[in-house]
Amino acid sequence: MDLSKFDTRKLAEEGTTIHLTVEGTLLRGGDDKPIDFVVKGTDSPVIRDYLKKSAGEQKAEGAEALAERDIEFACELCIGWSDNASLKGKAFKYSRKNAEVLFAIPAIREALILEATKRANFMQKD
Repeated sequence: MDLSKFDTRKLAEEGTTIHLTVEGTLLRGGDDKPIDFVVKGTDSPVIRDYLKKSAGEQKAEGAEALAERDIEFACELCIGWSDNASLKGKAFKYSRKNAEVLFAIPAIREALILEATKRANFMQKD
């Protein structure tokens, strides 16, 4: 077995496509196809630097401030999504601003962060 397949740094930096399941429901677009989210992994040097910086800035915070920090983290991880996403019945194209809106929804934010921390999503495929 070639152990290099377990080196997740390259795909974590480039980003990989994932599908999100929220409370057992696969997120689908208006075309009934899964929404593709492109995310960086936590082994990405950029994400590691973000986490170090964020950890240095942490202080006692309330629940709202912690949620804002998680939204920002999800926005750092997500670098795109497919064009079939919709919100409130309207097309919802990827942008940083739209990511902030989407990841304000706790269940979606938590699902994205969970998938971005799974190294298996960033391992080289055979």
